[in-house]
Amino acid sequence: MVRALHAAAVPVSIVEAGRVRHFARAKSQRAKTDPIDAAVLSQYGRALQPAPTAQQARLAQLSTRRLQLLQTRIAEANRADHYVDKLCVRQARQLLKALDQQIGQCEAAIAQLIAADAQLQAKADRLDAIPGVAPTTAATVLAELPELGRLSDAAAAALVGVAPYNRDSGAGQGVRHIAGGAARCAVPSTWPS
Repeated sequence: MVRALHAAAVPVSIVEAGRVRHFARAKSQRAKTDPIDAAVLSQYGRALQPAPTAQQARLAQLSTRRLQLLQTRIAEANRADHYVDKLCVRQARQLLKALDQQIGQCEAAIAQLIAADAQLQAKADRLDAIPGVAPTTAATVLAELPELGRLSDAAAAALVGVAPYNRDSGAGQGVRHIAGGAARCAVPSTWPS
């Protein structure tokens, strides 16, 4: 449905239901019916403009696929270390080679997609200018944070889950802790180096 709407140049986005519900509550809208929900979703969309472009949606899909292939490669490489049977060793080598090719294909498609979109390219260039950020990292950030460029530094840090939140009350000053963040920004335990 989302791909069809993007193809028809209709802005559409999949948003977390809880965020829309909080948006409704912030507007003192407690009632919940289909017509009210439709109105709240429309207001949310106009206020926050969360709809990614078709290129952004494709970038996210390619980035997700690349990460899945990397995770599969890591798992297979770990298993291959323990094979002694010649057939198993040969199959593991072939599978790792095929995974490397598919990872390369995803990376090439990501690079082409970014190069073909002026906005994505400008954002990628800004990220790439940061010391320690390579093109692959920049592409992953662009895929996972389509809001980048429309948020303040503090809002972006909160979205990623690295913003320190204070726990103060009265004269007492609590310890700051990071918390929350979008699930899509969570770093997996098998994060590629």
